[in-house]
Amino acid sequence: MGHDAPEYKQSGGREATKFLIRLIKDRYVKVEKMDQDKYGRIVGKVYCEDVYVNLELLKNGHAWWYQYYAPKERIFREAEEKARDQKAGLWRDPNPINPREWREQHGQDKEKISQAPPTSPVTVPVQQATPVQPAPQVSQATQS
Repeated sequence: MGHDAPEYKQSGGREATKFLIRLIKDRYVKVEKMDQDKYGRIVGKVYCEDVYVNLELLKNGHAWWYQYYAPKERIFREAEEKARDQKAGLWRDPNPINPREWREQHGQDKEKISQAPPTSPVTVPVQQATPVQPAPQVSQATQS
């Protein structure tokens, strides 16, 4: 869909994960499948009730827009530009690294990187709307 959120272990990753959890926790999500990536994952538009989740991540600075994959998504470009201007989310970092580059720098493929508790709405089949399971509580000691 032309955007990518920071990995959990990457700068801004925990914040992005927490934002997504707050946005979708205990709610129904719907995915409009647009494509499937080389790992077999669904690539699509994610909605939670009447909220376009993909766009909300960008608006709040919790995702990076890839023009190459979504050159016509003007709303994505505008959302990222506004988040950058407001230094929201990952844009607080003076030198943010996009997730693709971060994975390359760490010699790890996205599939091999330890992720936050599984709460990703893209695991929900397009034809079904099911509640996302609440994430396990993370203690303060493990957040550092």
